[in-house]
Amino acid sequence: MVTAYLLIIMIALSLLALPSLPMLEWAIFTVVLTVFVLAMRYLMTGKSLLISTSVAFLLALATVYTLNKLISIEIPYFFVYFMGIVNFIYAISVKRTQ
Repeated sequence: MVTAYLLIIMIALSLLALPSLPMLEWAIFTVVLTVFVLAMRYLMTGKSLLISTSVAFLLALATVYTLNKLISIEIPYFFVYFMGIVNFIYAISVKRTQ
């Protein structure tokens, strides 16, 4: 069920980006975003929240870097850093309560 929600969000983001990108860049954006969403879904099944959060952060950085190199829209790294820090703090707090 979570995979369906993630794919719906991915499709929505892809369709939102369609008017602002040329067709080739839109296809690249869609493929990279799909790989990212499916990888994140796989990471959600991991048992160690701290490890999966760290790997997800690195994957998000790699995805933003790839998109910034391949398409004309520049995605700021600030959002990735902010969400990575928030998720890392959440993982540490969950680990301490267990």
